[in-house]
Amino acid sequence: MNTVHSINHIDDIQNIVKQSSITIITSYRGKWCPFCRQYLSDMNKAFRSVDDVLLVGVSVDSTEECNQLRKKLKLEFDLISDESIVLHKTLDVKIGKGHGKDAYLQPAVFVFHNGVEVFQWIQTPKMLNFGGAINRLPIEKIIEQVEKLR
Repeated sequence: MNTVHSINHIDDIQNIVKQSSITIITSYRGKWCPFCRQYLSDMNKAFRSVDDVLLVGVSVDSTEECNQLRKKLKLEFDLISDESIVLHKTLDVKIGKGHGKDAYLQPAVFVFHNGVEVFQWIQTPKMLNFGGAINRLPIEKIIEQVEKLR
């Protein structure tokens, strides 16, 4: 498990990616998003038995909301609060208004190897892009990226 419980500064991201030789960070819209919940569950299935990969989900939900969703979905990885939208400021994850506050409106996936970003996929919002909420990077593509690092 990861030792960072909320992201408030770029140092928190650096501390996360230094905890494992391979780290995957995925942003999600929030506990209210059914597509996000499914994606997180699918990621959990894909990486639950992979010992050398640290997987972390990040949203602007509060720490309490992240913990509630983690328990509800029975995830074996941490969901971390980024109420300060540090992923937007440092990794350019797209934000906008969602449920009355700035939120990550589209998903993003980052893979780090020995603390260095080696892969990124960021969904960019478009006008009336309803598909953006459901179009995510296939998990098989993330697995391919991880396999290249082994």
